[in-house]
Amino acid sequence: ELRLMDNLASGGNHQGVIAKAEPIKTMRLSNAIYEAQENKKELWLAVDEITDPQNLGSLLRSAACLGFTTVLLPKHRTVGINATVHKVACGAVEKLRIVEVSNLNTALIDLKEEGFWVYGADMDGKSIVNFDYAYPAVLIVGSEGTGIRQKTLEHCDDVISIPQKGGVSSLNAAAAGAIIMYDMFAKSLK
Repeated sequence: ELRLMDNLASGGNHQGVIAKAEPIKTMRLSNAIYEAQENKKELWLAVDEITDPQNLGSLLRSAACLGFTTVLLPKHRTVGINATVHKVACGAVEKLRIVEVSNLNTALIDLKEEGFWVYGADMDGKSIVNFDYAYPAVLIVGSEGTGIRQKTLEHCDDVISIPQKGGVSSLNAAAAGAIIMYDMFAKSLK
């Protein structure tokens, strides 16, 4: 029985439980934009080259908790929604609109044409402390190693950062993303 579970889990930590589930439903960008039209303070997350499933799962969980409705997930150079992402996200995947995009930059251009403001998280950006966001908004979080790609940064209306005291080189992508998502969410309530 245990060997069967090990085989079904493909080496993943199953903790004695396995469930068969439908694959996640992804949505076309045009449909997500249509569904977002009612909410003037819409919040979206885009990930750029996040390859660590723990980070992606944490980002999705924070997004769902903080009023973000939609996640742009590039099909290439970004970890997909695998078992680890599902586990770390703790149910967030089912609460979010997941939009797989072939080209993140093209998607950002489309969103800007629909009135979205695009914000990139980068250590060299403006401090979020007194920053005023315009809505609807998309936050882009890049990988820990390289951050947001230069071409993608060029599509940002602003680049923002979290002031840090130091001691450690920087926050990881999931922690930084959560802090900025909270800031965007809290300021959207005003």
